[in-house]
Amino acid sequence: MARESKEGSDKRNGASIKLFFIVLGMIVAYQLSDWMRGEPEWRSHTSDQGGYIVDVAGSVDQRSIKETVASQEVEFQYLMFSRGDVQYALAYGDVSGEATADSLLRTAVVDMAQKVQGKIVSQRADTLAVLPAQRAQIQAGDESELHLLCMWRGGRLYRLMAGGETEIKQNSTDIERFFRSFRLFVAGQNQP
Repeated sequence: MARESKEGSDKRNGASIKLFFIVLGMIVAYQLSDWMRGEPEWRSHTSDQGGYIVDVAGSVDQRSIKETVASQEVEFQYLMFSRGDVQYALAYGDVSGEATADSLLRTAVVDMAQKVQGKIVSQRADTLAVLPAQRAQIQAGDESELHLLCMWRGGRLYRLMAGGETEIKQNSTDIERFFRSFRLFVAGQNQP
């Protein structure tokens, strides 16, 4: 009887080992297929309400967030996604005021630095969709890095942001692609 018990135990152990290797094989196959897929591909995204076209990757999340910019509470419409170790966002909101575009853009950069409890590492004039823009790099309070490109047109402030592992060459290339893909259009007219 002891012999029968040992044979039954050996069969169960053999089945457990086979099951273990089957599960292990499934995990490896899943990870391999994930690895072979690579990063999500870039594609064009059009926002009729926002009046822009921009390249995005992966799944996109959209939401409204109220923020203070230039001493005003503004409801921003956000579009967010991730690619690799970088999180991307595009936000737009209507900002009223008498300020010049240059002073409003500088204020928007300062407001963003305060929002992330960080400091502005660099700031310079740039262009976005062939219009004057302000570009900044901000070191956030949690030591992460945020790249910001702001543009104001017709009372609407656009902010393109990328944060995360931004110093890796491929990520830097992707950030530039995201920033340079941004285009404006007037809803209801032919898009560029």
